[in-house]
Amino acid sequence: MKPVWLIILALALVAEATDLGKLQDSFMSRYDATNQERDDGLKKLESSYVTALERHLDKVKASGKLERVIPVRDEIQSVQTDAGSLPELPKSTDRELRSMRDKFVEAREKILESHAKSLIDLADKMDELLKKTEADLTRQGKIDDALAAKRMKETLAEDAGIKGAREKLQAGAGPALGSTDWIPLVEARLKIDEAKGYVGPITGKGFDDVHPKAREAYLKANEKKNELYICPAPARVRFTFPRNVTEL
Repeated sequence: MKPVWLIILALALVAEATDLGKLQDSFMSRYDATNQERDDGLKKLESSYVTALERHLDKVKASGKLERVIPVRDEIQSVQTDAGSLPELPKSTDRELRSMRDKFVEAREKILESHAKSLIDLADKMDELLKKTEADLTRQGKIDDALAAKRMKETLAEDAGIKGAREKLQAGAGPALGSTDWIPLVEARLKIDEAKGYVGPITGKGFDDVHPKAREAYLKANEKKNELYICPAPARVRFTFPRNVTEL
């Protein structure tokens, strides 16, 4: 469902389509309102995150473990400095803080994605109206005004904020730049399923448990039934990471 103000915008711009000055003012008013909505949302989210971090800091300080305290303190400072470019969390970071970071980054990304969609929707409506206005003015013989509408349309296409919004949506909803938190593979728990290796003669006990394809290949290549046979264990390996993984 589209925001009510976008519907109002469409009606207002149609009514003012013959006046380029009013058309531009109306667009810029909605453009600024959209950016302000994003800024307010980010500010509220960051404030809530810092409050949660401060509560967590009080809890870890009570443990007396400095290696748990430092990452939380540094996270608070990082958010207050530049929430859009958070550094990678250190290895000593506890699971709760990592979960808090993941939720914050996800919520922040949703705000930015929603803003990008609103901005593009607004720009597309403006572009359509400018095309119509340009055509109407041309038919009326108001060539200078038609050229002004065309220049406005070209300026709109080059707007940095709108171009950035389009690039963001085209790139997908991946983590914000600088917020990627990599998990070293050595930190994952490893479990091996269905591992059945074998060392011994072909006629020995346990050979029948070797993978059928491995047995078949070996029997085709060897005729000495009592020859020592070494079979590595075909296995399915399962990794369990300490927190959610979005990209491997």
